[in-house]
Amino acid sequence: MTVEPAVTGFLVAEELGEVMLMRFGRLRDPDDQPDWDYIPHVLLDGLGAYAHMLRTYEGYELGLVNGREIEPPPFRKKMSAVRDALAREKLSPHRPIVPWKRYDRSAIAGIPKAIGWAVLSEEETARVTRRHKTSMNSRVLWAFDRAVAPLLGAPHPTRLWLMPVNMRGASEAANRMTNPVCAIPVGFKEGAPPEEVHAAVKEMFQTGAHWGTWYLGLMRHAFGPAAMRAAMRAYYARPRHAWMGTFSNLGDCTVKGRKANYLYVGVPPVTITNPITGAVMGWGGRLTLTLQAHAAIASDPAEAMAMAAEWKRLAVEAST
Repeated sequence: MTVEPAVTGFLVAEELGEVMLMRFGRLRDPDDQPDWDYIPHVLLDGLGAYAHMLRTYEGYELGLVNGREIEPPPFRKKMSAVRDALAREKLSPHRPIVPWKRYDRSAIAGIPKAIGWAVLSEEETARVTRRHKTSMNSRVLWAFDRAVAPLLGAPHPTRLWLMPVNMRGASEAANRMTNPVCAIPVGFKEGAPPEEVHAAVKEMFQTGAHWGTWYLGLMRHAFGPAAMRAAMRAYYARPRHAWMGTFSNLGDCTVKGRKANYLYVGVPPVTITNPITGAVMGWGGRLTLTLQAHAAIASDPAEAMAMAAEWKRLAVEAST
């Protein structure tokens, strides 16, 4: 298997004891317990894994090409985006670390116990997905940030999240990969309204942050995986980190008029560097929200379910 840029980080995480499995579940009814599938992140990205679930259990082939920006930027803009990405990396060690209520670096083992999910009704889904002055993506991220705040042990003025971006269709290199993603940083102030979160996300795309991180990864990979592995190990060695976690929007894939066999929940893996992950996805006319926390910061499934319920409440409220 050819090791892709994104995969190198996943392999290093596994070597350091993390469990890099994406977790996707099927529910016949919103009140059911999910039947879980565990999909290695080294094999697929989140959207590829969701497509696998829909192909396997629904007989549906999900289109994976991202229509955001099919044409790569001109060379000058590309290099500017890469310089910006490097500048953000240099700043990273100096950002305020997250003051988790609990942070036990030794707790790296097994599948996380703190996982929670919530299923929106068709009416709630219609409310969250309808056109609004802010994007659904931004409102759901805003609600997610608020919902997981009980895991913090002190005020944290700067919230910093990673958001994966699907690069299929935007790059010839991406079209040949099974993990064709990059991740952009989205930062906003504690207590910021959805409008400010929306502005923060919009700024990242307008400045080409996704192109910067994408091309920077390709350039580093061209020098060989050894250099990337060394950088990743040094990154993991930091005692604390500035990231709250990762938020992934897999989209509402509902096909009008098509009967759904299941509802789906799912979430990316957590790591000691990004200890909370959350994902929103839709099928059969209903959105689901799923979150999980690394064992370093939480281990109570009931707490995770309570945060997921609050996430749903806030997302619906922000969309009224």
